[in-house]
Amino acid sequence: VKRYKRVDMLVKLMPSILKQVPGTRLLIAGWGTFGPYITDVSMKSLVKNNIKIIGPVSEKEKWQLMAKTWVCVNPSLHEGWGIPVIEANLFGTPTVSFNVPGLSESIKNGETGYLANNEVEFVDKVVSLLKTTTLRARMSKNSVKWAKNIDWDKSADQFLDILKKHAK
Repeated sequence: VKRYKRVDMLVKLMPSILKQVPGTRLLIAGWGTFGPYITDVSMKSLVKNNIKIIGPVSEKEKWQLMAKTWVCVNPSLHEGWGIPVIEANLFGTPTVSFNVPGLSESIKNGETGYLANNEVEFVDKVVSLLKTTTLRARMSKNSVKWAKNIDWDKSADQFLDILKKHAK
């Protein structure tokens, strides 16, 4: 949990989500330099009973969480590549994030999740996925298909081909 990941924004947006989808729970897995601040913000939130900070998890625990989560949310300012998005997609979990570098390459907007341009849109997209079973099911199916298409060996081969092409 780093400052640029903006997890505190999720805590701030939870009341808006809960007004439309009562009973929603925010699970925060992981830890980092911003973790104590997130804990403090969460404990002071009016919706603290709907927020659970799990802290560090093993790979197995992460996969179990992703498999039972309806929506993965990532409010980060930027990512090199949205690996958590693809991991969530492997388990059929669509992701809502902001339309920022890294995440905009790992989410197929409207197919495997949503790319929001502002906080209001972010909340609307999360709520839409939480409330609409058929939409979530369609995106779940698309997410698995998309994630299975990601292959590091294939990516490396394509990158080497580009390097060879431009080295001439």
